Amino acid sequence: MKNRKCMVDTYPEEKMNVARMMGFGDTPCLAFSDKCPASGCVKELGGFYRVISNKTGKLWPAKYKTEQSAKDALAAYHVK
Repeated sequence: MKNRKCMVDTYPEEKMNVARMMGFGDTPCLAFSDKCPASGCVKELGGFYRVISNKTGKLWPAKYKTEQSAKDALAAYHVK
């Protein structure tokens, strides 16, 4: 069963439009969730790889040329 939070009909059109502009299509739960999507915290958008914050669900401002460089940045962030 789908998580109710991720169902399209639970989001206002305004948020749906933002999700589409961010490159998430009709999956606003990925754009506004509090966790990374099942596909991972790195997503290709607009020719760059972006990291999705696991805390806010928003994109990091950084844009990476390769998927590996985005994953490396994410791994570096988690090293403490």
